[in-house]
Amino acid sequence: MNNRGFWNDVLRCGAILGIVMGASGIFETYALISDSHLMGVLVLEMIVVLVVFVGLLYAFARKRSKAYEPQEGFSYAQALLYTICMSAAAGVIAAVMKYVFVSIIGYDVLVAGYMDTLEYYRATMVQASMPDMYVKMIDDMIEAVRISERPSILHTVFDSFETYAIGGTLLGLVISGIVRRDPVITHNGE
Repeated sequence: MNNRGFWNDVLRCGAILGIVMGASGIFETYALISDSHLMGVLVLEMIVVLVVFVGLLYAFARKRSKAYEPQEGFSYAQALLYTICMSAAAGVIAAVMKYVFVSIIGYDVLVAGYMDTLEYYRATMVQASMPDMYVKMIDDMIEAVRISERPSILHTVFDSFETYAIGGTLLGLVISGIVRRDPVITHNGE
């Protein structure tokens, strides 16, 4: 297999993963800032998206492994590099999608939505007579959101790139062990 085929696969499969994860990120952001009843669905969505992400990462790595000739094999290191690069590519695409979404709805709307959500949880904690330590944590979060500045697209992309690369590494440690193939050595009887 050549390097060009490797990068073509990484970018194609990373784009598919990135679109799925970008759509998930947009839904999660919308659910957090909207006044709808989507918060109940949010946990279920996160679990489903995690399963889909792991499943696609495994399926793409397995497909790449099978593309190699039996005499070549597909080493653990090759599989790990493939999953890391694919995950990182997905992180870039997901970040750009989420950044565009936030640009469309407006950063002020996003901050106001987060503030409303945090205020709701603060009021719930106060009403439930939670210890002051927990209420102070929410107050600190509210203050951090209030004074936050809009991150640049580069900051957003690099953060997502790093997060997905680390996630791809952790998942890749297991997936690579499953999809790796030792080279088949044949002896010709001459």
